[in-house]
Amino acid sequence: MCFIGIYMNVKKFVTIKIIALFCCSLLLIGCSANRIIEKSSEKTETNQSSNTTKLKYAGKQHAVTKLSESGQYRFTLYSKPAPIPYGKIHQWVLKAETKAGVAVTNTKLYVNGGMPAHRHGFPTRPVVKKHLGNGEYLVEGIKFTMPGYWEMRFTMKIENKRERVIFKINLY
Repeated sequence: MCFIGIYMNVKKFVTIKIIALFCCSLLLIGCSANRIIEKSSEKTETNQSSNTTKLKYAGKQHAVTKLSESGQYRFTLYSKPAPIPYGKIHQWVLKAETKAGVAVTNTKLYVNGGMPAHRHGFPTRPVVKKHLGNGEYLVEGIKFTMPGYWEMRFTMKIENKRERVIFKINLY
């Protein structure tokens, strides 16, 4: 009787362990499938809006323009070095203008961002350093530590309002 009881307990324990391992493997497969789908859609979206992922944002000729969340302002962003480097601190230029194309020169701009999928920001503290003229602002302290999906988020304070824009940058 004692051996039968021990055998049944061991059998239950092994069965529970196998079920737990199976469930964990299903979760991992599901997460991997989502990443593959996300990466393929990101690459497609990026390739449709510019020549290649590596050229998007790289230098003034590959600048990306987006409207603010309210749609009242237009922002254009590009990196000073082309191609965009990994592991080096470098500069970017952000141009701010109204929807009608008038340069915004009397404003405060703030930058932050990082890798949302990894839940971390930039390894540096980037800042919008100075106005270059014609609504263009120098952004210093940007550093990408690895390839992947990054975001650069800008907030503009103008006339006691805040305007936001998010640039989605795929570095592969």
